[in-house]
Amino acid sequence: MVPIRWAGSLLLLCCVGAVRSAADQVAEMDALLVAKMEETQRAYAAVAQQLSAASQVADLSVLEDAQLQLLAVATRTKLAEAQAEVRREMQTALQEVEALRRAAVGNATAWRETVEGLRAATRAKRQALQQMRLQKEIEEEKGMERKAQRELEMLQELETQREEEVELELRAQEELEKLQEVERRQEEEKKKKQQEEKKKMEEENAEHRQRLEKMQELERQQELEKRQETRQQEVVEGSRSDSSKDGDVGESARGGEHNGTVKRLLDIYVSWERVVQNAAATIYRQLVLPVVAILGFFFVLTVAIARYNSMKQARRNRRVLYSGYPKTYQRKIKQEPKTASSENDDLRPRYRNPATRRDPNNFIED
Repeated sequence: MVPIRWAGSLLLLCCVGAVRSAADQVAEMDALLVAKMEETQRAYAAVAQQLSAASQVADLSVLEDAQLQLLAVATRTKLAEAQAEVRREMQTALQEVEALRRAAVGNATAWRETVEGLRAATRAKRQALQQMRLQKEIEEEKGMERKAQRELEMLQELETQREEEVELELRAQEELEKLQEVERRQEEEKKKKQQEEKKKMEEENAEHRQRLEKMQELERQQELEKRQETRQQEVVEGSRSDSSKDGDVGESARGGEHNGTVKRLLDIYVSWERVVQNAAATIYRQLVLPVVAILGFFFVLTVAIARYNSMKQARRNRRVLYSGYPKTYQRKIKQEPKTASSENDDLRPRYRNPATRRDPNNFIED
């Protein structure tokens, strides 16, 4: 680039010298040289800066290469360690798988042995079941005969029970009639007693009235006699003093008081007698008659309950007997069970194969 610039500057100078004068050409040439020199210095400075920047970039790239190499070494070491650990884990896993395979093989052999034992047991059980079925058929035949005999006996018992029920019903009817007659008699007796009590009460009331009337007549007679005596005494003793008159008045007052006390005592006696009679009548009505009625009611109720229970028991016996009757006395022909069984038939509950669950990678088959 610098020689090209110098050549261009020279050509310019030649052209300018041809046009201008020599002095002017020299001055211009000097100025141009100075300017070109300054430009070259500036270019050198820029190139030096670029070189320093390039050297710094090269140093940075060298450092980055060193770091990358270090990272590569570290990653290689880590990969080696990871590969070693993976190999160890794989070895342990293979050992565990081998142990599981051996255990599965042992379990498979044990299951085969158990299956063979179960098949043998099922065969023995089938034979035992066949024998049990034969015995049951024989026992059922005997049971049917026994049932027929029992049914005949039960029919006889039913007939006897029906006769007894009829007798019980007749007895219950007779007892009810007797109870009704007893109740009627009791009611008649109660009515008679009530009438007698009423008559007695009326007679007693009449007697009391007569007594009261007699007492009242006696009191009246006594009062009349006393009045006559007092009049006679007043006529005879008209000339007596005031003191004698006062004594006579006191005696007459005392006699009147004595008669009033006797009357009060008689009234109290009559009232108490009436109270006692009324209390006895009320006690008889409230206690004796209800007790008799309650006893009669409970007696009738017990008879009715006994009759109801006997009828209920008879109906229950009928249901039991008639429900146990067979529809036909013909012997039922039972279908013989299928005895033809292959070796693969198995009555035990089916188990799932544990190998499919414990060995998903089919190590046992390999």
